[in-house]
Amino acid sequence: MIQPSIVDIELTNLCNLACGFCLRHDMTRPKGTMDLELFKNIIDELAGFDFPTWGKVIIAGFGEPTLHPRFTEAVAYATSTGLPLRIYTNATGLNTTIVHALLHPGVQALKLSINAHGAEMSTRVTGRRISWEGFVEGIVLLMRERIARDNGPQITLQLLSTAQLSAAVRKREMAVLNTPQMALQAIKYWQAQSLKLAKETGVPSMVAPVKESDIRVGKVIDLFETIKLKMCPYLPYRTHFDATRDFPSGLDFGSCARHFNNLVIFWDGACTPCCTDVDCHMYLGNVNLSSVKEVFNACAAVENRRKWSAGQIPSELCQICLSEGA
Repeated sequence: MIQPSIVDIELTNLCNLACGFCLRHDMTRPKGTMDLELFKNIIDELAGFDFPTWGKVIIAGFGEPTLHPRFTEAVAYATSTGLPLRIYTNATGLNTTIVHALLHPGVQALKLSINAHGAEMSTRVTGRRISWEGFVEGIVLLMRERIARDNGPQITLQLLSTAQLSAAVRKREMAVLNTPQMALQAIKYWQAQSLKLAKETGVPSMVAPVKESDIRVGKVIDLFETIKLKMCPYLPYRTHFDATRDFPSGLDFGSCARHFNNLVIFWDGACTPCCTDVDCHMYLGNVNLSSVKEVFNACAAVENRRKWSAGQIPSELCQICLSEGA
């Protein structure tokens, strides 16, 4: 039997935000949190896998993982196995306890979905009134702690750009950093925070001047050796946009490796091959009833791979992705 090379574990599909761009708005499946024993069983099995260099185990899913009541225990258990562990968080709940868990040397990479910039935009985009000052304070605490440690994860601060979308699509979508000027303002803000930390800690920053002409989707900007800032593309899911019109530079949706490499495990154990399958329409099996490897080699998964290999599209969701982007 073959194994997945990328496994996304959803500790919970609960979230403290209501971001306008998130697929959770379409989610109809029950909300809940993963039983810690089930999580440990999954981790125990994954620890025996032979992951490729590009393989990874991601704690993310369609919720904010730090909301799990036993989040720190889950991370402590996973980091003891040597798995290529990554954690994605919206960074709204950063306190000393959470920061120490996130910065465990066993965590390979950490992504903070900052997305918007400033109190007004954050409130509008996330649908929740959050303290911008408190939000920044938590991220700075995380950065400061990471700078002080010899070992720990590579941290990426993610800013979300809608600049490449057409004006028509931006009217339908939640506008986030949709001009180079707005993006530059956000970048310079986090560069300034880094320079303050560099002065405070005596650790040299890697901040370099950035101009509007430098701003592009995918741009990675160094803050420190272990902390980066990235302008991420906003890809509205499914029927929200036309790839040819809105991304004239081209996006290739002609093939999908997810059926061959990926497994998403939801909080209740249900599995799908796709991280955009919010309601598990492409159900493969449940790890409460079967092992991870058995699910990945079950009839539904094998049939999906057979169809892809034969040039057929396995599901309606795949058809939408291929025709309109994902």
